[in-house]
Order: sequence, then C-alpha cells, then structure tokens
Amino acid sequence: MQRLIREELSQLQDQICSKDHLLCQAGAKGNSGRRGRPGLRGRPGRPGPQGPPGKHGPVGRHGPIGSKGDKGVPGDIGPPGPRGPQGVKGERGMSISAPYLREPLSGLTVNEGQTAFLKCTADAHPSPRVTWSKMNSTLPVERHVVESSGALIVENVKSEDDGVYICRAENLLGSVSASAKLTVQCEFCLS
Repeated sequence: MQRLIREELSQLQDQICSKDHLLCQAGAKGNSGRRGRPGLRGRPGRPGPQGPPGKHGPVGRHGPIGSKGDKGVPGDIGPPGPRGPQGVKGERGMSISAPYLREPLSGLTVNEGQTAFLKCTADAHPSPRVTWSKMNSTLPVERHVVESSGALIVENVKSEDDGVYICRAENLLGSVSASAKLTVQCEFCLS
C-alpha cells in the first residue's frame, strides 16, 4: 500500500514540475511530519512448523480405590503330587462280630415307689445299639432311661410297670435279644 502511495506522489510531482520549473526545485529539508495512523491489520500468515513436545507435567494424585471385582473362574486341577512314603504297619484290628450277651438277663422284684435296674450287657464289634421294650405294652413315659452300658432304669416304679421287659442288641452283622420279668410288690394292690 505504501508503495502505491509513493508512485502516486511521484507522478503528481512530475506533472507539477513540467508546468512551472520554479516549483520543482529542491528546497531545504523540512521537519519530519507527524507520524501517520497505523494501517489496517494484515491477514494472518501461515502456521509455522510444529515445535518440539513440551516437558511432562507433574504426576497426578492417585484416585480412590475401585470396587472389588467379580470372583475369577477356578483354575484347572493340578497334576497329582508325588506318592508319599509307606506308613508304619498298624496293629492288628479287632475282628468284627455279631452281638452277644455277656451274661443272661435275670428277673427283678422291687417295691412300689423304688427304682428298678435291669442289666443288659451286650458285646460286639462294631459296638451294638441296645434298645428296650415291654411285652404287650410301652415303657413307662418320662420315668425310664437307657444308659450307655445298656441297662434300663425305671424310676418311681408303679404297679402297672409289672411285666416282661425285652432287651435287644443289634449291629450291622445281626442282633440278639433276651427278656426278664419285673415284679412290682405293693402294699395296697388288689390281686
């Protein structure tokens, strides 16, 4: 733009100087004029080449701990381990046997109000389970106990407890049973 203005001024000077030569003589240099207003802003230039990457910023803080994930799928079964050494030979075990009574059952006579104790000693391997029943009736409710030894205890005996009691011992190899008579004596019983 400045170049254009200079060319215009040079042509104008040539026109004036060709008519009257007196006006075109160079005079003493004058004072500098005032500075003109800045021109219009030019169009932006092309972007320059990309610069090198900047420095890394500081490391940020750790975030909060996340929630627990789902349980994983179980892994494959590993190969069997090496065989261990052979153990010491154990003692000879008991031979298995069906139950048998070590002594026969014997009858018992008690007075009314006393405690009756009927003994049933059975043996076997594996250990037998001993149960008691009363022939043609049931055992006295809440007054009888079968001990771990197999004995039957009847407390506070009454006249209706008189009768035949059966002991049965059994395991997986068989069973054995025996009976004994319990006689209850009472002062005021009617015969």
